[in-house]
Amino acid sequence: MAVLTPLALLRDLAQRYRVQATDLPDAPDLDAAWSGIGFRLGPHALVVAMSEVSEILQAPKVTRLPNVQAWVLGVANVRGRLLPLLDLPRFFDLGDSSGRPHRGRPVLVVEQGEQSDGLVVDALEGMQHFADEDFSTEMPDIAASLQPFIRGQYRRDQRQWALISLTALVAHPQFQQVALS
Repeated sequence: MAVLTPLALLRDLAQRYRVQATDLPDAPDLDAAWSGIGFRLGPHALVVAMSEVSEILQAPKVTRLPNVQAWVLGVANVRGRLLPLLDLPRFFDLGDSSGRPHRGRPVLVVEQGEQSDGLVVDALEGMQHFADEDFSTEMPDIAASLQPFIRGQYRRDQRQWALISLTALVAHPQFQQVALS
């Protein structure tokens, strides 16, 4: 038996795997699909483009801030940087979560330029994949406070997913006004 060099051994293994893989089904066509991150705000199922969220984490310990809006939970130290944490259900008037602990709730981190915001949501629904034909620009049945940030909806399995732009939300003047007047 001849001694194979590491490169020759890798080529041999790759060839054997290719032969065995011929019986596997073809990968689904992902070009005709859209993927996003699903989450819940109150009774609403929403989905956001993955490109708008830089990180997902659980809400860490928060330091409260004086003289800020009720939906501003405070700031958290996340790996040495200060991250403002903002309660989205409360911002959108989808129920008072002030009695509900924020700690451990999912946080979607949105970064725009130098600004980073941690958006606390009610629940994560994980990665959602939709066919292009599941999209409609029709406004979904959703709370009026959310409507300016909704870009359409996806429908799948009798379920409606509102497509939200978190980039538009964090740039909105009302969202930028965190201090009490």
